[in-house]
Amino acid sequence: LVNFHITYFTAYPGSEAAKIARRHGEYDDDWRLLNSFQPNFVPNTTTREDLYRYFQKFYKAFYFRPRIFGYWLGKLWHEPALLKTILKGFVAMCRFTMKKPAEICRRS
Repeated sequence: LVNFHITYFTAYPGSEAAKIARRHGEYDDDWRLLNSFQPNFVPNTTTREDLYRYFQKFYKAFYFRPRIFGYWLGKLWHEPALLKTILKGFVAMCRFTMKKPAEICRRS
């Protein structure tokens, strides 16, 4: 496994999940939040900041391992034309994982 992707659970307005979400936490039915990359439901048992923190933690734990770095370096060795794409992805991942969760919450 060399790629990893997670998203937030999204409770769509009018769905059974949305009805349940309203009873068990903070639920926002703003359609702009229905993209799986911003939580529109925060359970009573956690905070929005914690959700962001763990989201970042999962990505860091996966992508910042020596084996994964080795994979991407090998990919570059065999396909040098991917340098720009891989570098852009790496910079974006670093920016995302280094932000404080409170910063991300303010932007949402």
